[in-house]
Amino acid sequence: MKGNRLAPLLGAAVLLAAAALPAAAADAVVCYGPLENSPTGSTGTQNFPQLTNATRFTCRTSGVTYTLQQMAQKGFKLNQMVPVVHSIVYQSNGMPLTRQRQQAIFSK
Repeated sequence: MKGNRLAPLLGAAVLLAAAALPAAAADAVVCYGPLENSPTGSTGTQNFPQLTNATRFTCRTSGVTYTLQQMAQKGFKLNQMVPVVHSIVYQSNGMPLTRQRQQAIFSK
């Protein structure tokens, strides 16, 4: 008998959890930093310019640019930041030049 009384409660809990998922997914935003050149034929560590309060990220959903501070003021938290390759071009000397940018994933 006890199992029968718990079934409606479990069903309601599953429905509430499922209803919350789309709202949580809508609050994730992917943004990109400025394009940076990185020679691919060189040896050693390839460093991106250091992030500052003035670094602007363009968000894909809106096309608007924000600084990290502006995203924080809007209630977003930085979840992940990774370098991604945008394009590879060959210079006149035949050496490849990779254009990269930082991909930032924010969520509320």
